[in-house]
Amino acid sequence: MKRDDFSVLRGSASPTALRADVEFARAQDGTSYVSKNHVGYPFHIGRTLELQGDPEGMTSLYLQSCSGGLFEHDCVNARFTAREGALAHVSTGASTIVHRMQEGEAKQRVDLRVRSNALLEYLPEPTILFTGSRLRSRLSVQIAESAVCIAGDAFLLHDPHGKGGKFDWFDATTEVIDDENVLLARDHQRMTGSDFQNSRPGVLGRWRVVGTLIFALRGNRIETLLDAVREPLEKTPGLYASASRLPNGCGLWARLLAEDAIALRAGWHAAWAAARTVLTGVTPRPRRR
Repeated sequence: MKRDDFSVLRGSASPTALRADVEFARAQDGTSYVSKNHVGYPFHIGRTLELQGDPEGMTSLYLQSCSGGLFEHDCVNARFTAREGALAHVSTGASTIVHRMQEGEAKQRVDLRVRSNALLEYLPEPTILFTGSRLRSRLSVQIAESAVCIAGDAFLLHDPHGKGGKFDWFDATTEVIDDENVLLARDHQRMTGSDFQNSRPGVLGRWRVVGTLIFALRGNRIETLLDAVREPLEKTPGLYASASRLPNGCGLWARLLAEDAIALRAGWHAAWAAARTVLTGVTPRPRRR
């Protein structure tokens, strides 16, 4: 199955079809840097950072939004590419708020491209769904045979008026494709605010925050990584989560259900730290926002 870049958004005449396109490359001295930076409203990026606890040569980048969140009819997309041998971590400075909508929806898409021997991490803060919001989200990971990508997505409900309001619906797709655009794995979840709020057994129960982590890679490290990720997830208080293999030998994934954002963050960091240690031999420190 072949897929073209941004095929979901092709043909849209919306003036809010916006884009950030960032590439990371590896310099001769082994350090990674931003080699391409085309960023328009509502996005903004600052200077890259080298943080203690990261592998040598890794660079970190925070993507920020100037718009105050996602609004009705917004169609926002971004692409991050790690070129051969690059090591990069991408996150957001704060959560993305999805605001109330009358008739339409908001769309966001993130495409991650990871070339040979590169490591790209994309771990944004959770998306906050306000009362009456509708969001269609897509996360696509393209990996070369020797590449590694760790990517995540999480959402939670918030009623700013404190009256028990709920979002309308949330639709999220995560996919892994190879460097020939052949689909390797896909996860799709769709939930209404009523399903979320009613705490139905077999759906969410008492859990109030939902998160997904993808560890996309090939080869014999998958089994070692699976054991390393499962252990901290199953030991984190306030969390119901575990990990399993992805089809077609393209890595593993984890679903996290948490009591609150604090428990999600703890489990998220524990799983990421365990994976980073296995993959690089270096255990990361918690990151400040």
